[in-house]
Amino acid sequence: MPLMADLASVELSGAARRTVARYAAGGVADRYYVRIKLATDPVVGSLAELGPFGNTIDAGAGRGQMGLFLLEAGLVSELTGFDCDRRKVAVAEKAANGDASFAVGDVGETDWPMVDTVLMIDVLHYVPPATQADVVLRAARALRPGGRLLIRESDARARGSWITRVTERLSVWTGYNEGRGTYLEGAGALRGVVESTGLRCSTERVSTKALSDFLLVGHRPH
Repeated sequence: MPLMADLASVELSGAARRTVARYAAGGVADRYYVRIKLATDPVVGSLAELGPFGNTIDAGAGRGQMGLFLLEAGLVSELTGFDCDRRKVAVAEKAANGDASFAVGDVGETDWPMVDTVLMIDVLHYVPPATQADVVLRAARALRPGGRLLIRESDARARGSWITRVTERLSVWTGYNEGRGTYLEGAGALRGVVESTGLRCSTERVSTKALSDFLLVGHRPH
């Protein structure tokens, strides 16, 4: 499987290889997860096209590979991330090697500093619907004028959403991912939540590889 096969840019392919190399001293499972994620996840290319991002928070960062890839690509000037999974945060901190900061924190409770960009990649479906609006509001309030909130989720109304439901529920049940459950919402409903915070949703990209995935971009007006 060629690394970053969907990206024609040699520079981005190099950034992906450097990101994978950051995890060389980690566990085998983490190394292969990061390699496969960067090589196959369509959101990697979508994010690269939308940069630069400036000072960035990676909310629900997991092992940190997405933010570190953008940092290696020169699309992020300063990176901080947090996740509720202590083990994954430790993996991310080791991979960052002082170039970024990762901490243990919950998206519903953490105090968010002011930044240019907030990434929430595959995070909200672990948050109960009654709490999702509060989490999105926290993220929106952390944006400086002209800042962006990028949310990748799976559309509950799309025909491929059952794949996401099954895989995510299995990951929670087995303890691979932390969470109380999996709560998918429709793309239109989530767009309404984002716009209710005062952000303008100017871009919605639907992946052709994962039938139910979409990337929602909310802009804070200048």
